[in-house]
Amino acid sequence: MAKKKVGLIYAYDFALGADGAHYVGLNGQVARSDDGGLHWTFFDNGLHPGTDVLDLAVTSRDPAQLYAAAWEGFYRSRDRGRTWKRCSGGLGNVEVDALAWDGQGRLLAGTRMGIYRRASDANEWEPLPQGFQDRYVYVLKSAPDSRVFYAGTDSGLLRSEDGGQTWVEVPSGLTDQGMADLAVDPQSSEHLYVRLKFERAYESWDGGQSWEARWEGLGAAREVISLDLGSSGLLIAGANDGLFRWSCPEHSRGDSGDGIWQRVAPELEGQTVFTVVIDPRDEAVVYAGATDGLWRSQDRGDSWSLWGEGLGGITVTALGLDPVDEQVAYAGTMYEGLYVTEDGGATWTPVQDPSSRSGQGGVSATVSVRAILLSPDGQQVYVATDQGVFRRKSS
Repeated sequence: MAKKKVGLIYAYDFALGADGAHYVGLNGQVARSDDGGLHWTFFDNGLHPGTDVLDLAVTSRDPAQLYAAAWEGFYRSRDRGRTWKRCSGGLGNVEVDALAWDGQGRLLAGTRMGIYRRASDANEWEPLPQGFQDRYVYVLKSAPDSRVFYAGTDSGLLRSEDGGQTWVEVPSGLTDQGMADLAVDPQSSEHLYVRLKFERAYESWDGGQSWEARWEGLGAAREVISLDLGSSGLLIAGANDGLFRWSCPEHSRGDSGDGIWQRVAPELEGQTVFTVVIDPRDEAVVYAGATDGLWRSQDRGDSWSLWGEGLGGITVTALGLDPVDEQVAYAGTMYEGLYVTEDGGATWTPVQDPSSRSGQGGVSATVSVRAILLSPDGQQVYVATDQGVFRRKSS
């Protein structure tokens, strides 16, 4: 559908009601004219701020009722466009890049339209907070058992000290660039590592207010794709051409300015490493999802091997470890959905349900998985994808 420019406003779609009213879908609002287009009234009550209303439909039986399709969901109005209610029951087909628990049994989702929250037993997502809905949120992270959360966005860093209910901008010299990934120290919520989009890594000891470049050993053009930081100080980074480990004198945690990145896993050289996970149950065990399968190290990254059978030749983009059953884990892929192992990684099989809808049932076989989150009891699995959020009961 082509955009049409009306004055200084882009119009995405037009609709004609049975009562003669004209409607037009705009950015963040819907306009109605009752006099053939001479005068227009604009409505946005209930619509997500900044969303593009791409398509409109008016029912012939009830001219007061119309529907709007937007980037991040489906809306209905029963009063000729004055007010709107989201009726997709979830996040629609919006791209979801990050999932996290808020510490009080509610889910947080980072999307290209901002941050959403949903109670685990509820049917609807709510956008929050006010003022940040137009941000593309790449990542949501916190230290274990902490109410301090960070959100990496396309234009800087957000911080919440109440489990994600309210957020503030963290001013720093890096705020004009996209913060595509974060690693929060499990022992200190003020100690962060960040990777900038299309760039390398930085470190902060004051909650993101100031940053020091941590480039030594990465070269001039290498792009960092993924990061993870263990409670012992182990820091692993996946890059566009392999895997690297940050090495400090005597693994010092107080000042890592003298450290250097060193390549590990020569088997992964030339592959893009999309996800790195340090096992919180045993930090000697590290996982890396790459262009060609899922890899595991059992000695803090010194040596690596493919983890099990069934993922060879498949690009692995996310990993979720069952917090209760060590034999169960989930691997997200690029364009091939979700995989599960129930035998400690020896074999992996696809979890596919092409008929399922976002937020219900299984995971489509064609989605690209951005993040995986399991409930603390391991009974629910939430999967963030390029087609919304899916939920299923654990095997």
